[in-house]
Amino acid sequence: MPLPVGIWSRQLNPESRSPDDLPFVDLSADLDVLAENLRFLIDGLEHGKKGDLAAYMGVNRGTLSAWLGGKRPKDQNLQKICDYFGLPASIDLSRDALFLSLYPVSEIEQRAWLHQQVDDLPGDALRELFPALRKLLTNP
Repeated sequence: MPLPVGIWSRQLNPESRSPDDLPFVDLSADLDVLAENLRFLIDGLEHGKKGDLAAYMGVNRGTLSAWLGGKRPKDQNLQKICDYFGLPASIDLSRDALFLSLYPVSEIEQRAWLHQQVDDLPGDALRELFPALRKLLTNP
């Protein structure tokens, strides 16, 4: 999955960086990407859904809290987390900084985002886009 513009890094001397260099600076270099991704995904759940995630994972809520506190989940649990959030198989939660993404990354968030975009469309724009949306959404 391509990462947002701000993630790609260029070898720059920190003392010589200018504001124009920001899109090329690795913003995740000093962070624990896995811990930040877990916080981003789990803390982004709606009220009451952490229990659903824990049940899906076969762990208790205390285990989720331990992961949020920095304990590393087992690899099979990382895959279950990706599955739960509908993330592509190519995602590596330890490497790919999802928390810096400019757009929704999980299936749940993408559905909510699309729903909100359609809800926010003025009537004339919706009428104009509807034939294309109908075609796209009925022939996946």
